[in-house]
Amino acid sequence: MDKTRLRNHQSICGDVWKHLDDSYKWIALGELADKSKHIEDDIESFAITYILQYFSKLESFSNATETEFILNKQLYHIRHGPRLDKPSLEIFIINSSQPQITSIHRMVQIKRIGYFNSIELHVVAELAYTVDELQEIVSTIYKSAYAWLEESFFEKLSALERGFANALYRHLRTVLELEGKAELAKQVWFSVFSSKDGYYAIDGKAAEAILQTLKQRRFSSDYSPLFHIVKLLGLEMPFKKSLSKYVIADGQYKEFPLSNAEYIIDMAHIYKTEAQMTQGAAYAIFHITNIGDRNLVVSFPASLKSDLLPIFEESKNRLGEIYKNESRAMTNHVDRIRANFRRIDKTELGGFFGGIIGGIYKQIVS
Repeated sequence: MDKTRLRNHQSICGDVWKHLDDSYKWIALGELADKSKHIEDDIESFAITYILQYFSKLESFSNATETEFILNKQLYHIRHGPRLDKPSLEIFIINSSQPQITSIHRMVQIKRIGYFNSIELHVVAELAYTVDELQEIVSTIYKSAYAWLEESFFEKLSALERGFANALYRHLRTVLELEGKAELAKQVWFSVFSSKDGYYAIDGKAAEAILQTLKQRRFSSDYSPLFHIVKLLGLEMPFKKSLSKYVIADGQYKEFPLSNAEYIIDMAHIYKTEAQMTQGAAYAIFHITNIGDRNLVVSFPASLKSDLLPIFEESKNRLGEIYKNESRAMTNHVDRIRANFRRIDKTELGGFFGGIIGGIYKQIVS
């Protein structure tokens, strides 16, 4: 990458980061999902504004409206919006007086945490000399913005964990490492259930693996991978609708087709997330132990039964001890989930965004 291009990347990246930081610095983890569509609209508007700024530096430019400009005495219009058939953003730059003129088409791939996994740029042929730079601008803005969202997500998730899930996964990875199967820990999901509700207790590595799966978009969804992963982590599953209630009732390992889940209608986004997590396999659940009304269960794709079930049967007592030793951390974990998904606490959220810019730029140039 030449120095000029590198400098431009860094400038755009810095502008994107500052805009998102200024606009969304205080939002809690749960609000990353609730505000995800608003944030997407904001990023799109930011990109269109940047495109206009690019044209404004050319000779014979004059501004007309927020989406129109005059160049060389010709009026041009920027049209933009999502495609209906796939998660792709289309941006058209057309000659307003001759909208049917052939355009040059470029595709930018961005399979990241945000809603769009591609951007389709259509530029009228007479402006062909601008296409390369416009593609670079749009690509950099979206890669910067989605990298910011991902860094922000993991910063907030790290603050949410604080020990409970980490202790369970630390032991699991140690045991799996001895069997040469450490990578399987990423496909294991702990949960805590009472007779009223249940919550996932997933550490950063397992969450990252889920996010990577969601980026593949194996299900059609109106929501981004960010929305799906955040809603999963903040899920308050009614016990009566859960699959875990059957396992807790008799303490036996069970497998369930997710298509039979009672929440498939009113929590379709959770069904789509879990179905991608299991990658088409049944949803396997194993009961580990309980502290009073709070039960610890573990789930994983049933396709991994031969690898994982013997491990959990052998490690059940030790995982139960860890759970009991971390009972206060478990209670705090549930409390933090409730707090993060029901209100903004500016005192706790302050400072989560420090150092994000370095991570953003690293993702852009990779």
